[in-house]
Amino acid sequence: MLFDIKGPPDPVQNCSVSNHTEESLTVRCQEAYDGGLQQSFALETYDAAHTVMLNNQSGTSPLFTVYDLTPGTSFVIIVYAFNSKGRSEGRVIRTSTLATPESLTQRADDIFLQTIVEAFLHPYKSSPKRPTVKESEYAFIEASFVRPGEYLEAPPGSEIRRHRCQSTAEL
Repeated sequence: MLFDIKGPPDPVQNCSVSNHTEESLTVRCQEAYDGGLQQSFALETYDAAHTVMLNNQSGTSPLFTVYDLTPGTSFVIIVYAFNSKGRSEGRVIRTSTLATPESLTQRADDIFLQTIVEAFLHPYKSSPKRPTVKESEYAFIEASFVRPGEYLEAPPGSEIRRHRCQSTAEL
């Protein structure tokens, strides 16, 4: 005697994200065992902290396109299968939309830079602990976390002409 036991479906497999744009993305997964019943699929989109649901969709295929997302933002996406007996474990996908040039410009003031800045040093008295630097020489110092337009401070024990950071590099 054979029993045909029905149950919840198995989790979707091999999920991938494609067609990233500034405001949308496509998620595709492969179906797994359906639990012996007709199954459907659901996708839930959350903010990066996984606290606010931004979107939910369902369909008969594990292929979804999510629209109206914020450019340059990270998201958590959960995809699961379900049938009349329950739902599968969700597959968690972390992804993001592309940033627009405007969104990069808006955040530029908040981006700290690490850059090598050329600084001209003035001579100072030589001692066993400090080498002499000729006035015509210059050295490179590493300036960490300097915003464009800010001035560098002189290292202890030396004099430095103020040097304005001109870098527009992005982390």
